[in-house]
Amino acid sequence: MDFKKPKNVIVMIGDGMGPNDLVLTEKNKKGCFDFGLVLNLIKNTGFATTKSFNADVTDSAASGTALATGQKTNNNYVGMSPEGKPIKNISEIAREMGKRVGIVTNDEIVGATPSAFAVHNISRENYYELATGFAQFKPDVLIGQGYSSFADVDLSGFLVSKSIAEINSVLNQDTICEKPFIGFFSEDILSAPSDTLAHCTEVALNRLKNDKGFFLMVESAGTD
Repeated sequence: MDFKKPKNVIVMIGDGMGPNDLVLTEKNKKGCFDFGLVLNLIKNTGFATTKSFNADVTDSAASGTALATGQKTNNNYVGMSPEGKPIKNISEIAREMGKRVGIVTNDEIVGATPSAFAVHNISRENYYELATGFAQFKPDVLIGQGYSSFADVDLSGFLVSKSIAEINSVLNQDTICEKPFIGFFSEDILSAPSDTLAHCTEVALNRLKNDKGFFLMVESAGTD
């Protein structure tokens, strides 16, 4: 089989999800097509070990870093090696290739998993520093919960939407996608409807399109 170098890369993460979730969903059938889950029709599949460097039981910081960088690290570390040095992540690699970058989650933007794809910090609990790191990296699209975490962060370089209802009107201010966009919503991660995440993903896909391609990470945080 001949493989072509992809132009666009989309990473979709179900927080805490494993093969057992796929089996249970197909057995339940609710919300599935007649043939089951589309995920189970993908021909090329694989497994990755995301346990942390310093513990048998990982946390989202270490596992997110493993997914974003390909390297294991200590629990609580975000985008940092076990020695406390920054590790280049896939978003940074995509940016170097001239691709646009998007991060979408229905969790807090400064949550450990989305942070691992853009920020480097010794602690997942340094929320202000994580928010500042996002502002400095400037993903082309950044959507999730937690406006309060960014209250003291300079977002003057972004288009900012403080609610789902504002997204379309805010985006109409920049239809040629010159400025990075950050959007917030306030639904609880356990009650946020899946169509909200789907809508935000569609917004990201439309805004990230360009000749050189894009990288997009989408996280559903309520799986576990």
